[in-house]
Amino acid sequence: MSQPKRAKAAKKAPAGEVPCRRVQRTFRPEEHRDCPYCFGTEADVKSGEHAKFCDFHPGEDPICFGFPQNFGRYRAV
Repeated sequence: MSQPKRAKAAKKAPAGEVPCRRVQRTFRPEEHRDCPYCFGTEADVKSGEHAKFCDFHPGEDPICFGFPQNFGRYRAV
């Protein structure tokens, strides 16, 4: 019988940074403004409570939007 999967240990964010659920990296609170899913105040982001500032739903929402102009279907033939 296989052993139960262990939950990944959450990495400790560097001081002053908050994890982004979309790209799985940490950013300074003011950098979260650049994310299309983030909203709220800087204080909301600093709290680290994603329900207060993040609309991203892992497994449901896209991680990025569109394709680079020089890649795939946008590439000139």
